[in-house]
Amino acid sequence: MPDTTPPAATSAGGDVYLAWCAPAHVTTLFLDSVVCLYEDDRTRARIHDHVTYLSSPHLAISRHDITEMFLASGAAWLLQIDSDMVFSPDQMLTLLRVADAEERPIVAGLCKGFNQHDGQEIGEAFRVEGGRLTPVLDPPANSLLEVALVGTGFMLVHRNVFVRLRAARPAARLPWWDYSVVDGQPYAEDYTFCERARQAGYRIWVHTGVRIGHVKTTVVTP
Repeated sequence: MPDTTPPAATSAGGDVYLAWCAPAHVTTLFLDSVVCLYEDDRTRARIHDHVTYLSSPHLAISRHDITEMFLASGAAWLLQIDSDMVFSPDQMLTLLRVADAEERPIVAGLCKGFNQHDGQEIGEAFRVEGGRLTPVLDPPANSLLEVALVGTGFMLVHRNVFVRLRAARPAARLPWWDYSVVDGQPYAEDYTFCERARQAGYRIWVHTGVRIGHVKTTVVTP
């Protein structure tokens, strides 16, 4: 069994650039989470800036443009948050405490989805077990868990990762976020990013104590 003991926590340092792709409307729960985050930051001053980017049908392009704005900002860390997430200020601070520019430059919170057809939970982080991708559904509590893929629901990435990935694909229009097929499986833009990061030698971590709510709708039939 792999060792899931969290490494010693270190301060990430630097500023955080918040970003989310959003449709025309967001939920009150998401908005309340953002407001609370800024209220808390009045005394901590960790947020450098933020961008709300109107999502397009080609989400990879939206995320690419966000990353360009982040790099231009000079901030050290990009925290991408999906616009249907529910979170607390302490959860951002927890990721910052365990993140490290060299050892752990990619750390995410634990998010789950919901299959509205059969009512089953869907993992949004995956590990490789027995040569196959397996969703992380019941991980050890309050641990740092190394994963192969994780969505951008609540993902913290150091700027050096983006600089290195762009240098590895100097001619690519979308060096970070893109759609791809790996081992016959279609990958969305966030999983493509994880795959490219791992190919570049980065390890990807999920903090299982940072449990992020995911707003989903369903039909209740009497």
